[in-house]
Amino acid sequence: MDSDTKKHLTEQGTWKRIAYMVLFVITFNIAEIVMFAIMVVQAVFKLLTGKPLDSLVDLGEEIGTYLRSVVNFLTFASEEMPFPVSSWPGKSGSGSKPEGDQSGGGPINTTV
Repeated sequence: MDSDTKKHLTEQGTWKRIAYMVLFVITFNIAEIVMFAIMVVQAVFKLLTGKPLDSLVDLGEEIGTYLRSVVNFLTFASEEMPFPVSSWPGKSGSGSKPEGDQSGGGPINTTV
């Protein structure tokens, strides 16, 4: 084994990141379950009242932003660790569009 490989294998920062990655895979799966529950509740409210709950719309956006930050960390696209190591992504987090952005993203027409 050459010295560079040995150096990389013994680098504590990498092993620490791998441990965090395992934990974030677990939090990702929990967030998926919560997102599924939100989807079910929103579908029921839409069927019964004709509109979804605004508070759950906001929570769904925040969870979506969180999931994106987890994926970025897991794939080494970002060095910033997601919640619970950093703060919870708010609605105006990195996943939101700047004001005046007209690049699509409007409501999806679900009428049949």
